[in-house]
Amino acid sequence: MTKAEKRKLLDKNIVLCKDIYENSYLLEEIGIDKIRQKKILDDSLQLCNKH
Repeated sequence: MTKAEKRKLLDKNIVLCKDIYENSYLLEEIGIDKIRQKKILDDSLQLCNKH
């Protein structure tokens, strides 16, 4: 994710990878295309499952 995308999520109080996964609609809302959304969600799910 770009720094700007991370900032947009932080502005929406999305901090943890769990938050990203549970609020995946926000990825589209901040302008991330479907292909990157899937990658980000896959990555966040993997990170959540490791901890």
